[in-house]
Amino acid sequence: MKKHLYLISVISVAIGTLIYCVWRTDIVFLDWIGVEGNVVSTYRHPLLYWIVYCLPDGLWYMALLCLQKSLYNPSVVWSKIVLYCAILLPFILEFGQLLNWLPGTFDKWDMITYLLTLFIFVLLCKRKKSF
Repeated sequence: MKKHLYLISVISVAIGTLIYCVWRTDIVFLDWIGVEGNVVSTYRHPLLYWIVYCLPDGLWYMALLCLQKSLYNPSVVWSKIVLYCAILLPFILEFGQLLNWLPGTFDKWDMITYLLTLFIFVLLCKRKKSF
């Protein structure tokens, strides 16, 4: 297995979770343990909005892609199916929100973040065959 992919996954999840926990409000699991979320709820600058609301999703998506890549076995059909499902998952969820099939709010910046994350992931995979 590729240990650096696991490391990237862990770091991506940790940073995304840290951003989410520090700057987001109404975090359910913080309510469960009796801690209030950050009181900052509006971000008027587009870059701040992207960092607080989109970047954690992109980092979690990168973690998912790296984890699936580390477990990928091209000779196993199910491995390919799981990898392709992991690649498509955030896009399916966002379109489900757009069409009101799933709860949540469609955000074009989330879609852009997912596309950018996928693009970076593909570039890294092509650049380093061992990635």
